[in-house]
Amino acid sequence: MAAGLRTLVIGHDHVAGLGHFGRALEALGFDLHPVTVVPESRFTSPDVSYTYPAHADWDAIIRTGAPWPRSQTQSWWPREVEFLRTSHELVLQPRPSPRRPAVDVSLPTAWPTARGRRPVRRRP
Repeated sequence: MAAGLRTLVIGHDHVAGLGHFGRALEALGFDLHPVTVVPESRFTSPDVSYTYPAHADWDAIIRTGAPWPRSQTQSWWPREVEFLRTSHELVLQPRPSPRRPAVDVSLPTAWPTARGRRPVRRRP
């Protein structure tokens, strides 16, 4: 089904991951390539410089949520928004076109509990 679909997985912190969802994608044939925007050593000061890869290298893009407020991520957040905006625009281009992302999925940092209570937050 998705055999060989090169998928960029943007994790914002060192504990970001796809868990069961990632294993299911791999079972479907997705070729996952995780990257981390903020290394563990900078978790308490996430204002890092990060360069996003070329769009042409990926068939799909998945991003996880970030545990910081946007006020602490201004060094990379605006570039990520632009990167994702460009990805969406490339998806809308008529075929044929050069390699471009075909799927763009954004996952939240905190998932609500089964009973709808406060979201479960990840802690370092």
